[in-house]
Amino acid sequence: MQLFSNWTPPSGYDIKAHYSFGDASGGLLIVEVSSSAPLTEASAPWGPFFDFKIVPVMDVPDAMPIFQKTNAWRDSVS
Repeated sequence: MQLFSNWTPPSGYDIKAHYSFGDASGGLLIVEVSSSAPLTEASAPWGPFFDFKIVPVMDVPDAMPIFQKTNAWRDSVS
């Protein structure tokens, strides 16, 4: 708790929501980052204590054209 209370997020790391799991097994942090650098800087101090699963998310209308493009490419390769 001492480390967490003294930690400041790096520039480019905007915390949108921070949740704790009710069973005390971990939590969920929703952030917006300007690049992978602040994500790495924010995660690195906690490496000895936590296993992170970092999953990028985006709005479905923005994701669909990307999925269509990549699926078409994948299907074109024999």
